[in-house]
Amino acid sequence: MKSCLIVLCALLSFNLALAADNEKESSFILLFESTDNGIKIEGVKGCEFTELNFTLGDGEITEIDMYGMLNNSHAERVSDDQSSFRIAIERREGVIYLKGLRGTNFLELSFSCPVGSKQLIDQNGMLSIPAGLDTELAMDGDGYPHGSAIPSKFSIELIWEDSSDNVDLWVCKGDTCVHGQPNNRKHSDIGVWYPDLGETTFIGLFTRSSLRSNIEAVRQIDERIPGTFDIYGYFKESDIPASNVDVKVLVYSISDDGAKTEDFLANLTLGEKKKKLATVELLPNGDFNLTKY
Repeated sequence: MKSCLIVLCALLSFNLALAADNEKESSFILLFESTDNGIKIEGVKGCEFTELNFTLGDGEITEIDMYGMLNNSHAERVSDDQSSFRIAIERREGVIYLKGLRGTNFLELSFSCPVGSKQLIDQNGMLSIPAGLDTELAMDGDGYPHGSAIPSKFSIELIWEDSSDNVDLWVCKGDTCVHGQPNNRKHSDIGVWYPDLGETTFIGLFTRSSLRSNIEAVRQIDERIPGTFDIYGYFKESDIPASNVDVKVLVYSISDDGAKTEDFLANLTLGEKKKKLATVELLPNGDFNLTKY
């Protein structure tokens, strides 16, 4: 019994040390893409490299930091404390597994990445990319990632800068609303709520739990559901703390004439009742009219 307690204490100490190291979070954004020859990573923010291309066999593991891959000549000359982040990458059976070794708020992430697909991540976990839009459009002038990597006919999204702020998106049609609370995450007349989150595991000692994200969305995946939808935001809590938060409201649709996106900035006050931000009318052909408040 005593030996089991010693092992448990040792493992817990290791976890706490690793978690403390990861609390020194870095601000970075990486775009992963699975290619015919391996993996491509674009350094969108907080990186010294622009693009990395490498092969990674099934079950093989490599590491990257802000300077690039750790097996190239430049990275070998950089000590750990000079790089703001460090991530281990493994690919097994079409799934990419990431382990945050330095400068991340996640310890482990995993996502399916078939050839041609892309996934955006930052220090907190997975972000989303506009379906049908070019990579260059995934980051706007204010530095907010936006849009959906999930193919969708129509998407309403709420994006904010810091995942320490807890913001809720509500999309309503009349008195019926879709939002993140259990039993309210989908409705046939509105769409499906998506947090676009990966999952994290605390080195096996604790249960798997969802990461908090800086984006919420309500999407129509397989078919358009025309109608008039009211968009609400609610600033529920903040770990910073903050009394106000700027949010980006983004509406995206694949119409008969192609992709269409509109967005604007709004401000939410902590603790106030949910605020009506906009109304959008989705037409049968996929076009939409957005009214901002």
